[in-house]
Amino acid sequence: MAVADSLTQDRVLDLLGRDRELPILTRDQMRAYDRYAIEQANVPSLLLMESAGRGAAEAIAELGLTPVMVVCGRGNNGGDGFVVVRQLLAAGIHAEALVLAER
Repeated sequence: MAVADSLTQDRVLDLLGRDRELPILTRDQMRAYDRYAIEQANVPSLLLMESAGRGAAEAIAELGLTPVMVVCGRGNNGGDGFVVVRQLLAAGIHAEALVLAER
């Protein structure tokens, strides 16, 4: 069994010691939050991307997994993935990005 197969949401929350009451947002809900942050709260989109990537990298680092492969798509989510890889590398964790997008 691959490591990723054994990492259910409950297991990840157990490992990270996080509150199980955290909401899981749909894609549309997350887009609405991003849009609000950018348009109403005047948070630059690059700051959102850096914050999301840094948070994800910190959570991955706490799991102690290595090496890490981050699968990136197109657009902003792909950008988040590159931030994750950069942050993991800066923390001394072997990480690579796999880009799944057409040119």
